[in-house]
Amino acid sequence: MIEGQTMGTTYHITIKSAEATELKRQVDSLLVAFNQELSTYISSSTISRFNKSDNGIALSKIKSPHFYNMMVRSRELYDMTEGAFDPSIGPLVEFYGFGNEKRDLDNLSNTIQLKEKLNLVGFDKFIIEEYKDSFSIEKLQPGMTIDFSSIAKGYGVDLVCQLVNQKGISDYLVEIGGESRAKGVNAKGKVWTLGINTPDPAAGLRDFISVVRLNNKSLATSGNYRNFYNVDSITYVHIIDPMTGLSKPSDILSATILADDCATADAIATASIVMGAADAMKLINEIEGVEACFIIAPSGKYDFLYSNNYKAFSNE
Repeated sequence: MIEGQTMGTTYHITIKSAEATELKRQVDSLLVAFNQELSTYISSSTISRFNKSDNGIALSKIKSPHFYNMMVRSRELYDMTEGAFDPSIGPLVEFYGFGNEKRDLDNLSNTIQLKEKLNLVGFDKFIIEEYKDSFSIEKLQPGMTIDFSSIAKGYGVDLVCQLVNQKGISDYLVEIGGESRAKGVNAKGKVWTLGINTPDPAAGLRDFISVVRLNNKSLATSGNYRNFYNVDSITYVHIIDPMTGLSKPSDILSATILADDCATADAIATASIVMGAADAMKLINEIEGVEACFIIAPSGKYDFLYSNNYKAFSNE
């Protein structure tokens, strides 16, 4: 087992290899470089410099490969989900107090400021120009920002898996903050199994409501059952609708997504919470290689909704 700290959470890599010490060094180095580009908590990071700029930024694809890849992939997923996945959501995240700013509960009823923040949201408002070895991102108006938190852990898993694959390791499980990707078999020669957490704020991290079998597949789960707060009998949740600007509970308590790459699983899990069960499941059933398990509770009791081929991965 290789483990460490990254992105404000932990990572774990389970492998059978004599190269564990050297691999950990390389993984830590890779994740440090990743954070230097994409962490909003590092003031000198590429994303922080972009967010503080008035009009945008021009960058080298060679020196900023992760920022470039995230912009390109995020635009694809933004289009795929019709705007439900939107990394430009930052101004709204700050408005509701789920970001770096101190939470101002008295400001929640300020509809004028909410509309101002909503005007700064929309990934299609960034103009991306590509050149041979560089690219530029222009903001249509000052104050627009990017926050890759709803895809970063998944992308980080994919980066680590690329490194592990390059080592010729064929059996592994990589996990960052709950987002995972597995290949081959575990130490017992069995396909890797991962648990889906019970969507209850009182549930422990190992309180599983269902189990999934993974082989050369990624898994990500999103939900609002842990990161929320209540004010005057109104519940505010950390996954915010980028189209309406509203922070309110979804009919999905938990969305678990399976995909070939973890970045896609991570982004679509978040988008599913925004879209709601019916629209999200319709979309997922149209995307090849992507499956879903939604946990809902319309009558107070947990129910499960599955995509067309999800049960091929389930132990149930």
